[in-house]
Amino acid sequence: MSLLPLSQLLKLIEAGRTDFTGVSLKGASLKGVSLYRGIFTLTRANLKGANLEGVWMDATYLRDANLSGANLKNVQLEYSFLERANLTGVNLSGAILYDCCFDNAVLIESNLSGAEMHGARFEDADLTGVDLSYAILQETDFTKANLTNANLRNAYAAAEAFFDAAAEAFFDGAIFSNTIMPDGSIGNEAPKYE
Repeated sequence: MSLLPLSQLLKLIEAGRTDFTGVSLKGASLKGVSLYRGIFTLTRANLKGANLEGVWMDATYLRDANLSGANLKNVQLEYSFLERANLTGVNLSGAILYDCCFDNAVLIESNLSGAEMHGARFEDADLTGVDLSYAILQETDFTKANLTNANLRNAYAAAEAFFDAAAEAFFDGAIFSNTIMPDGSIGNEAPKYE
C-alpha cells in the first residue's frame, strides 16, 4: 500500500485520474472535497482516521477499504460500494446515503445518527452497537445484519410491512439483542410499526 500525499492526490484528481486502488491516505483530511466527477476506485484503500467530513462521492468503489475511525459526518454517498469495508467507529452522522451497498461491512460502534438512507443495503453487515437514532431508513435492507446493542431510537421507517417487497426497511434474519427500538424500548426482534 503506497502512501500518497494529499496534495498529490488532489492534483491527480484534477488531472482526471480516478483509480486509486490500494492507496494509503491514513489520517488525511479531504474535508469538503467533491469526488463527483467520475467513477472513483478506492478499493483496499487505507483511509483510517481520515477526515472526509462533507465529502460528496458518486459511484465510488471503497470495497475492502479501511475507514476505521474516519470522520464522514455529513458526507453524501450516491451509488457507492463499500462491501467488506472496515467502518468500525466511523462518524456517519447526518450522512446522506443513496443506493449504497455496505454488504458484509463492519460498522461496529459507528454513528449513523440522523443519517438519511434511501435504497442502502447492509446485508450481512455487522452493525453491533451502531447508533441509528433519528435516522431515516427508506428502502433500506438490513437482511441478516447484526444489530446487537444498536440504537434505533426515533429512527423513521415505513409504518407497515417491514418484510415484504413493498416495505421501506427490511430486517429479515437480522440479529436483535438488547437493541434500543424506535420507541425507546429494549427489544430482541425487529421493530413493528402500526
